[in-house]
Amino acid sequence: RLNDNLVKEIMLKKSKETLLVTDEVDYLENGFMIALFFKENKIKFAVNQGAIFESGLKVNYRLLQVASKVINRVEN
Repeated sequence: RLNDNLVKEIMLKKSKETLLVTDEVDYLENGFMIALFFKENKIKFAVNQGAIFESGLKVNYRLLQVASKVINRVEN
């Protein structure tokens, strides 16, 4: 698990169009974009669509459809 100070440092230094991936779903609220995690012996993922949109990256709707969780949805 990342130290909270390290998370803040990453968020300050990230450049635009940088995809931030974590293994902690809670970090999606801090601006990370994709969280990978195990559930029922399968790899699942959650997406922070708002953070992806703000970074200038694009996310395909199919990825959002199969995500276990999507936060900060952006309507196009």
